[in-house]
Amino acid sequence: MPVIIYPPKLPLHERVILHRQDREGRWGMPIPFIPFLLFTAVVYLIGLWAVSNANTWELLANLSEQHRLLVVSLIPPVILVATILIYPHLSSPIFHYQTALLRDELDRQLLWNLAVVATAHIYCGRVAQIAWINLLETLTDDDRRLALGFQRRVRSRLQQITVLTVRDWIIALVVCVAAFIISLLFLTPDQPLQAAFHSLLLVIVVQLFMLYLYTQRWQHIRRLMEVEDIFEELTPSRRPENEPKPEDEVTRWSREREERFTPRLQYVPPSMSDAPPVPWEQ
Repeated sequence: MPVIIYPPKLPLHERVILHRQDREGRWGMPIPFIPFLLFTAVVYLIGLWAVSNANTWELLANLSEQHRLLVVSLIPPVILVATILIYPHLSSPIFHYQTALLRDELDRQLLWNLAVVATAHIYCGRVAQIAWINLLETLTDDDRRLALGFQRRVRSRLQQITVLTVRDWIIALVVCVAAFIISLLFLTPDQPLQAAFHSLLLVIVVQLFMLYLYTQRWQHIRRLMEVEDIFEELTPSRRPENEPKPEDEVTRWSREREERFTPRLQYVPPSMSDAPPVPWEQ
């Protein structure tokens, strides 16, 4: 499988580069699958242990048993959801550009760089759409072609990069089985059905996270395709310099009329001096 470098080369104005360039490699997968999978398994096991020992916590002594279980059970999902919503934006490059644009909204180089970096980061597709549309009227034909080519390269590479590999699926299966064994042997040894039920919930959570990764990738690609359609419609195609210009109706009519009334030269055989007869013609 060929190695696909992401993101492609960014056509940025060097004067106003405000993001950390060492984090560009995380823009295609801002929340990596395997680290988050391991984090999910640890949170799951800690949450299962907390539910098993919720009755011994003095902090929740004033609550009833059902309320204690409800509070403790809600902590792991809240942690996971907060991680999914917050962690990907830690690598987002748009905040410094948006802050700088608040001070100078007319800086076209800042807006261009914002549109470029937002195009490459898969969680910033909406910002990229707005930035490109705001720039569209001020761009020259060459700048529009440059922007359109960059959008196509980003979309093409995102479509070539696999969201989840076979290795990811195998590791996910191993982690779920390991969590089931740990919960069965150490956390709830007297309740195997409860351990199996909670392990099934872990499997469901992992599957939902996989679906979330696919959805984020598809949504960003869809937004890039919408921007490409706008740029393709408003950007004139570049015509080769040597290609003749198309004739209009008046030019074509004049040329055909001139050819019709121009007398054709009759064929004149070559003279004897130009083409002496060969021996068998004498």
